[in-house]
Amino acid sequence: VKLLASRHGNVMVVGDDAQAIYAFRGATVRNILDFPEEFPGARIIKLEENYRSTQPILNLTNEILRRARE
Repeated sequence: VKLLASRHGNVMVVGDDAQAIYAFRGATVRNILDFPEEFPGARIIKLEENYRSTQPILNLTNEILRRARE
């Protein structure tokens, strides 16, 4: 990503820190958590509206994620 952004200094990425389950594919949550430090001045836009799950499911999931360790 740094190489792609090096010429013009701009890059857009999309990620979900709750998708660290894909470590078997080489994914790591550090890519998302460290992004602001790796790309100073980055503008973070959070998409927090969920259109696929009901509120009770979201409440449970959010509680699980709140208790989860990094």
